[in-house]
Amino acid sequence: DKYSRHKLGLLYYKRSDYKNAYDTILPAYKSRPNNLYISILYSNILVSQGQTDEALEVLNRLKNIYPLNTVISLSIAEILIENNLNLGYAERLLDPLETHYGLNPNYLRLSSKLYTLKENEFKATISRANYYELLDDVPLALEVLSNSIRSNKISIEQKKILEAKKLSIICGNPRPLEPLFGEKTC
Repeated sequence: DKYSRHKLGLLYYKRSDYKNAYDTILPAYKSRPNNLYISILYSNILVSQGQTDEALEVLNRLKNIYPLNTVISLSIAEILIENNLNLGYAERLLDPLETHYGLNPNYLRLSSKLYTLKENEFKATISRANYYELLDDVPLALEVLSNSIRSNKISIEQKKILEAKKLSIICGNPRPLEPLFGEKTC
């Protein structure tokens, strides 16, 4: 049965046994190539085996069948970003997903990596700060912002936006991160 093959293939995949995962899921994929779950698992296994082009073909075919499915777009963007391929297309796939995935750590990690690869320090900083803030690592989020504020790659207007973001993080926590002595910010 195709669903037991999916479960078994997923188990092998999670255990990093990609050969058995491939051998298990391939018959299910061949019999049901339009099944979203089977096809996404199959593409993940292909990527794990270094068959990036084939995985992208599978996902792009799925995207043509299910054009509004955001999981497919995110999966394609992830493969492109992780392999430093066609970053412009990856950016076009990620941009509309922000409203759905803005609080998803994987989306923020991918967004940060994308903008780092594209050498857009400002957008990479915003994504990284949001990522660390979401993971409740506020000191690291503040450090990321502080480092970029000191950077020469950021314009004065962008530095103001980053300073406002930093202040928002400082004052927005349940217990504001105020200094005991000196100037209060919130």
